Amino acid sequence: MPSAESGGVENFWYSYDYGMTHYVQIDTETDLGHGFIAPDEPGGPEKEDSGPFALMNQQTDWLAADLAAVNRAKTPWIVVAGHRPWYISVANDSSDVCWVCKDVFEPIFLNYSVDLVLSGHVHAYQRNAPMFNNQPDPKELNNPTFPWYITNGAAGHYDGLDTLDRPFQNYSRYAQDSAYGWSRLSFHNSTHLTQDFIASSNGTVLDSATLYKEHKVSGEGYGNGHHGKPNWPMWPHGGPPASGGWKV
Repeated sequence: MPSAESGGVENFWYSYDYGMTHYVQIDTETDLGHGFIAPDEPGGPEKEDSGPFALMNQQTDWLAADLAAVNRAKTPWIVVAGHRPWYISVANDSSDVCWVCKDVFEPIFLNYSVDLVLSGHVHAYQRNAPMFNNQPDPKELNNPTFPWYITNGAAGHYDGLDTLDRPFQNYSRYAQDSAYGWSRLSFHNSTHLTQDFIASSNGTVLDSATLYKEHKVSGEGYGNGHHGKPNWPMWPHGGPPASGGWKV
């Protein structure tokens, strides 16, 4: 993993450029910082004994600096990936919903105009509207301000697929928990990105959606207080972590 090149920590968090996209991998299991207990840390819901693996707030400090330095003239798109989702059609008190991840990462994603957030963990597929603070962007995929959220954990698992709760969350735009599949990203140019969900069994495209996004194309970092610097602890949904979240 390009941790040393990007200033990250081992295979926990790092970033790299490929084509016209800046990719960022974050750690949703440990090292959330800001007084939050991550899912796999001692005292977390998974009852594990992992981490932390770095200094307090090191991951979020690195993430903010990394995103602020992105040259949108070279890489207009920013895609962030992390294991656990927080916008997914399961019970709000389920440990599958990472509320602490939402509280820690979501303000940074908005601040630095992240385009797409990918996750897994739940063994199903769900494409959501662009989201912030539990609210869909009214522009949907037509030049939204909020990041677009997609969960795909449906590639395969020895326990099979997970069942999503019905009715699906109101921000869900397509959900599938009965077919294995994989995602394909196509970056057509600096303004159009298509994500396809493809059935593993026969290659059929089960879902397809295209995001239109205008980008500030310049030689400068895109962040630099674009929406104001986040301060922690911070709960963008208007209160302390919801049921299923943990804080020291």
